[in-house]
Amino acid sequence: MLALQTALNARGFDSGTPDGKMGPATQRGIRRYQRSLDLPTDGYPTLDLLQRLQ
Repeated sequence: MLALQTALNARGFDSGTPDGKMGPATQRGIRRYQRSLDLPTDGYPTLDLLQRLQ
């Protein structure tokens, strides 16, 4: 989760301060990133999502 949050922030998708915990800011950041890729915007972290960010 920490790597996902850090990667989202680095790409400009604010997920708050990386703390390794799934919270509302992280979900918003994930949704924004998913939307940018025309993926379903469910806000759930997946391994595929992390791999796309890296």
